[in-house]
Amino acid sequence: RVWYGHQFETAHADQRRAQLTALYQDADRSLLDQPPPLRAQYVWYGPREAALSEGHWQPDPDWRIAFQQGTVTLYALPQE
Repeated sequence: RVWYGHQFETAHADQRRAQLTALYQDADRSLLDQPPPLRAQYVWYGPREAALSEGHWQPDPDWRIAFQQGTVTLYALPQE
């Protein structure tokens, strides 16, 4: 499942896009604490996310890199 994908194919798209923007611009990770089944397992960081944060965003130290290629990194979040 994707938290936010395409604007017209994502339920509550405006709210979810705002939450993702806050994640990358303000390091607000509250959306990652949603109860199951919405709890995030991975965080995608690529060129668009870097542009949102102007390159200043940092992943949580507890996250591990699950995939990395070029300018894209997929982080796996610890699961409770």
